[in-house]
Amino acid sequence: MLAAALLLSGYNLVQRSVTKRYPPLQTTVYSVFTGTILLLVFLPQTVPQLQRASFREIAVIAFLGLFPSAIAYLLWSKALSLADKTSEVTNFMFVTPLLSMIFGYIIIFELPSVSTLIGGMVILFGFVLFHTSQEKQAKSEEN
Repeated sequence: MLAAALLLSGYNLVQRSVTKRYPPLQTTVYSVFTGTILLLVFLPQTVPQLQRASFREIAVIAFLGLFPSAIAYLLWSKALSLADKTSEVTNFMFVTPLLSMIFGYIIIFELPSVSTLIGGMVILFGFVLFHTSQEKQAKSEEN
C-alpha cells in the first residue's frame, strides 16, 4: 500500500508538471500508452484468456477501458492542468471510496461495515479540514 501511495503521488506530480507543457489529451495518451507497455509482461497469460472469453466479456473490458478509465484519466489531466496546486485536485480522489460506499448502498443495497463507516468519516473530516485550511490561506493572502 505504501508503494502504491508513493507511486500514485509521483504520478500526480509528474502529470502536473507535464500538463504545463502539453495538453491534457496528449498527456493522457502518453500515460495510457506507458501503462500498456508496462503491462505487456502479462501478454502471454492474456492471449489464451481472451481466446476463451465471450464477446460480452470482451465488450465489457473494452467499455471499462474506454469510459471509466480513459475518460477519467483525461478529466484528471485536465483538472491538474487547471489547478493552481496539485493538492487542490488530488484531495478529491479520497472521495471515491466514500462515493463507492454510498452508490453501493443505493444501487445494490450493500450495507457498509463499521470500519467502512469510520473510514468514510475520516475521509469527510480530512476533506473538511483541507477546505477549511484552503479558505484560511486564501483569506490570509487577500490581506
